[in-house]
Amino acid sequence: RDIADEKDLQLVEPLTVGGRA
Repeated sequence: RDIADEKDLQLVEPLTVGGRA
């Protein structure tokens, strides 16, 4: 995932960030 995407995920789905990264 791109850093920008990760940032969006943190705002939209903070739970997914851990699994996405």
